[in-house]
Amino acid sequence: MNKNINDLYSIAAKDERIIIGLMSGTSMDGLDIAVCSFKGHGATTEVNVKHFVTAPYTESFRRDIKAIFSRRDADLQAVCIMNAVIGTTHADLINNALKEWGVSGDSIDI
Repeated sequence: MNKNINDLYSIAAKDERIIIGLMSGTSMDGLDIAVCSFKGHGATTEVNVKHFVTAPYTESFRRDIKAIFSRRDADLQAVCIMNAVIGTTHADLINNALKEWGVSGDSIDI
């Protein structure tokens, strides 16, 4: 079986899973980052929010997103560049939050 599928099965079989949830809404004020623990399975699953923060976006990052957001005439090159910039920016925000909380990235299941 595929290694990634095996990894997911292993994570699903754990008594407790530590999962990061992310969201950035249309306000574009920042990235909501939650580290949650999930215990159990199905209807008896227990969820506990261990850490939460809204990591603010810089004004220049917000401006760059607004320049291409929901625009039919957005420049394809700018969209492709922002795809990488958004990924890198979000990774930095997540890593900074984990460091501030004293949470190792290795302790995160998904």
